[in-house]
Amino acid sequence: MERSKGQFARLLTGTDYGAVKNLKAQLEQNQIRIELLTQLQTKLFNQGEITMVQETVQAMIGENMSLQQRIAVEEQTKSMFGWLFRFFAR
Repeated sequence: MERSKGQFARLLTGTDYGAVKNLKAQLEQNQIRIELLTQLQTKLFNQGEITMVQETVQAMIGENMSLQQRIAVEEQTKSMFGWLFRFFAR
């Protein structure tokens, strides 16, 4: 029952623009961190540290891909009154 209420509310309201905004901010922050880690990696000499930074960067890239997919799905959600919520979300 709880899930169907969520789906019904989603049908009426559509995209959660606040959540999309937060996801985009998180995506941007991750990209900045990736750039900083990539710069740091060029200054490291210890292979263990280099490997750890590379793994962290790869994990963050994967997270960003997941965030981009979630954003795309959220932005494509159709609704009956989504236009009204979009107007107030600006």
